[in-house]
Amino acid sequence: MKLKAQDPAGCLELAEVEVALLCALARAPDQRLAYWQLLEIMMTDFERASQANLAVRMTRLRKKLCDAGFEGPTLQVIRHEGYQLRLPIQPQ
Repeated sequence: MKLKAQDPAGCLELAEVEVALLCALARAPDQRLAYWQLLEIMMTDFERASQANLAVRMTRLRKKLCDAGFEGPTLQVIRHEGYQLRLPIQPQ
C-alpha cells in the first residue's frame, strides 16, 4: 500500500501488518488502542506476540512515516496502555 505524505514527493511502502495497524488506530476512538488490541492485529498467533515485538514494529513504522515527510509526532506511546496515532489519516 502507498500512503501519501504532506510532501508531494513523499510516498511510502507499508507492509500489510503496518497498514492494518494504521487503519485500526485511525478508526479507534481518539485514535488510541491498547497493547493487547494492537498485538491481536499484529499477529494472528497471540501466543507469539509480545510488547517488545510491537515496540520494534511501531518504531520502524514511525521511522517510515518520518522518512516519507510526515512532521512532528506520528505515533505516541501511551505509557502502560498502548499507542495513539497523531496523524490526520482518514481510513477508507
